[in-house]
Amino acid sequence: MKQAAVLFLFLAAACVTGCSSSEKKPEGGAPADGGGAGTPPGGAPVGVVISADAELAPALEQWVNWIGESRIRFQSGGPQAGQAAIKVTKGALCAGCYRLDKQGGAWTVTADVLGAIHGLSALLHSMGVRFNHPFHSYAPAELKAPAAKTGVTVEPRMTLRGLHLHTLHPIEAFYDFWEPGEDNFQRAVKVLNWTAANGGNYVQWVGLNNISLKPNERESWRAHTRRILDAAKARGMKTGLGVQLFCGRSNLQKALCIVDNPELPEAELQTALEKRLKDIFADLPFDNLSLSFGEFFANQPEKFVAMINRLVAELAKDFPGMEMSTTIHVGNKEDQYVEYQGKRVQYYFLVQFADPRLIPWVHTVMYFNLFEDAGGAYEHDEFNEHRDYLLDRLRKKQRVGYHPESAYWVSFDNSVPIYAPVYLHSRALDLEEIDKRSLAQGGDPLKEHSLFSSGWEWGYWINDVMTLQLNHRAFVWKEWLRDYWSAWGADGEKAAAAIEAAADAQREGLIGKRLAAYLAGWDSSQDSGVRLGIIAQPQRTPFSSLKTMDAAKRNEFRSRVLEPLAVLAGKLEAAHAMAPASNGKWLRELKDGLEVTALRARYMHSLFQAVLRQLDGAASSPELFREARDYYARAETVVKRRHGDLWDTGGGRVLDARPNATLYPHGYLLMADTLCYWKRDLVQAEFAAGVSNNPEPSCLRIGL
Repeated sequence: MKQAAVLFLFLAAACVTGCSSSEKKPEGGAPADGGGAGTPPGGAPVGVVISADAELAPALEQWVNWIGESRIRFQSGGPQAGQAAIKVTKGALCAGCYRLDKQGGAWTVTADVLGAIHGLSALLHSMGVRFNHPFHSYAPAELKAPAAKTGVTVEPRMTLRGLHLHTLHPIEAFYDFWEPGEDNFQRAVKVLNWTAANGGNYVQWVGLNNISLKPNERESWRAHTRRILDAAKARGMKTGLGVQLFCGRSNLQKALCIVDNPELPEAELQTALEKRLKDIFADLPFDNLSLSFGEFFANQPEKFVAMINRLVAELAKDFPGMEMSTTIHVGNKEDQYVEYQGKRVQYYFLVQFADPRLIPWVHTVMYFNLFEDAGGAYEHDEFNEHRDYLLDRLRKKQRVGYHPESAYWVSFDNSVPIYAPVYLHSRALDLEEIDKRSLAQGGDPLKEHSLFSSGWEWGYWINDVMTLQLNHRAFVWKEWLRDYWSAWGADGEKAAAAIEAAADAQREGLIGKRLAAYLAGWDSSQDSGVRLGIIAQPQRTPFSSLKTMDAAKRNEFRSRVLEPLAVLAGKLEAAHAMAPASNGKWLRELKDGLEVTALRARYMHSLFQAVLRQLDGAASSPELFREARDYYARAETVVKRRHGDLWDTGGGRVLDARPNATLYPHGYLLMADTLCYWKRDLVQAEFAAGVSNNPEPSCLRIGL
């Protein structure tokens, strides 16, 4: 749920390339990028043949086919000359664990089906294979011989390590997991394969209310969902569905909700609750129901807790195998605090008084983390309350999950567009500090982690890949980055250095100097939100406010914002210069992402400078506006190039305006494709400077 829904509230108040693999492979293939024949120096194998015990073979054959690399084959016979052999054997190990052994040139993976995927992924990683994107893997022209520690059982770091696909938004996963269709199903299975390949064991998505409002759509949805659940189970994975407790004014984004009218008489309320749960879950064996409560509103606390307890009890009665978790969202408005049992409690923290079978998942937003400045996001200077609650649960050895984000989408990062590897820093910092502080207090390490995912274009796939792998095993993220990109050879070394430099610059500038709002976009819903006192994204100083500042305040703004923004732009340009110029698709994407982000920083710096110069009566204002327009034109070129080279295989669905069940009748990259946020900034800056009176685009489309 994101702040673009503020406008809905306001209105309501007023009223991969180079592989011949087919897209139609059984359960979905993922074309590998960069593959090719060749014999590496030293006579290392040029391919690998994988076989498995009969019980494991069907799922593993489908998984190997998904990789989409002709040199990696699943077959019942033995290897040919120049091929490595890997045999998978069913073993009595812990769930998702695996052991690797080697005899002569042959490897053995002992595991259950999910552990086998994890073990095979480790061996293939050592050969140079990377599982970058659900729809496209990478294999270098020369595969190395497999290499790994042997005779050791590898146990995953966490018991729950997965993705929350935020299908309330029109991202790739919305179409694949929610809209029925054979192609969508095939892509959904690819997401499962990709998650497992990177060490995950859980995928969750969010329900939409169309299946309640339009019962004729429910049965096709149920059939589609059942196929996905069966595919997950075949891979040893768990699944969850996100729902919202209350319908009505709390349901800002068409979420699938449970309670239409909490004021119904007792018997009617019970009947309605039973029917809604059976309509959703009957014959759909999800492992988890993930409960949320909407944003910004605080319902009556007694009724809130009572309704949660009723829902937990009903779920346990009718679906005893299903767990229930709940998101502790962020929000620091005064009216989001309530009095309950003599305590002043933030609305979302009322779950601590509910049925203990409910597992809390502590949420943070954007690329902010639990241990550094939160930039004013949702009016938080830091997420200390969320951090302390999570650590307290771990200290008491009570179950708790962490639920941060890898993209925020709505006008903030990939839809602007900017590329934000600072997410890598924050996701790694969180996990390192949570465990370090909990263990120091005699508590447990974190064992449950669900990453809130909102799109994979513009390089955001790497945020999910690293975090999934970090949930599987602990590592230093910069060392991981260098190892990950080593598969691209010398170019990969440059790529890793460029990403690291950009992440460090963004940490310093976007988090440390609070410049997040100056690279983010801003749409009309956020203007409405400010008027209503509803804040989600960090706020910037509007261009119009510069007119009311005296000289001292303008100088303070220059030193607080514009000077560090110029420093950030320079560092981002340096990171872009470090990235290799290459024809490889993955490296092209990286180069484009770094370039458009540096351009965004320069563009915003030029616009603010131009307005200030114009207000100061300086003659250089027109020159600065021309400079900004040049940055805009260069960004148009980058966006056109990148959007002609996307990873998504859904035929433009992430770019186009198209009706769907979400609040947003378009793909998540529509505003990035049109550079609408950039246009809006230009119009506002020129108006503030008094040089133009052009109409201002809203940069918002919603389908009520």
